[in-house]
Amino acid sequence: MTHAIDRLLDDLHLMRGSRVLHVGLDTTPTAERLRDDRDVEVTHFTPASDLSALPHDDGCFDAIVSESPDLHGLASEPAATELTRVLGTGGLIALLAPTVESELPERLAPVDELWPWLTTAPSLRDLQRLYLEAGLRVVSAVDESGLLREQHEASKTSLLAETWRDAKELLKFGVVQLTRVSFAKGRPHLGDGARKS
Repeated sequence: MTHAIDRLLDDLHLMRGSRVLHVGLDTTPTAERLRDDRDVEVTHFTPASDLSALPHDDGCFDAIVSESPDLHGLASEPAATELTRVLGTGGLIALLAPTVESELPERLAPVDELWPWLTTAPSLRDLQRLYLEAGLRVVSAVDESGLLREQHEASKTSLLAETWRDAKELLKFGVVQLTRVSFAKGRPHLGDGARKS
């Protein structure tokens, strides 16, 4: 999982002083890596908050990142529109999350009882469509499912860790994949300053 987080942050091409919106709990691996390894200004926004009305000015972030296992908050038209609004021209959005890529086998019991997040999780195609319609372009989409097969602790919070464990189990049935996807607003820019790696 560490390698996936590294690649997720590398997708953003962060520079010293970049303004980053992190969507997720501030205890996630990405939040910790941004705090510890990157010389950037980070604003945290929790998934439980309303993504359709962010308290930020237009174009105020250079990058937006999330590795939430529960993407339904990000996979809505209001959220895609609002995240696009606060992203500056040339900015990038990078997401790492399970996406649903096939039907759940009938033998796997009531999905709303075992995996309630699965009923609202998007497919990669739906996620891309939402952000394209919001005015962004797809930069990359990578299947990182092999990383979920490794032993890891995705979060210090039991709820998120449990969801990641569920996703790992569902990989066996080809229902989900761990997707790392990035979007850009306008043409990518190089910016000034040194890239922070």
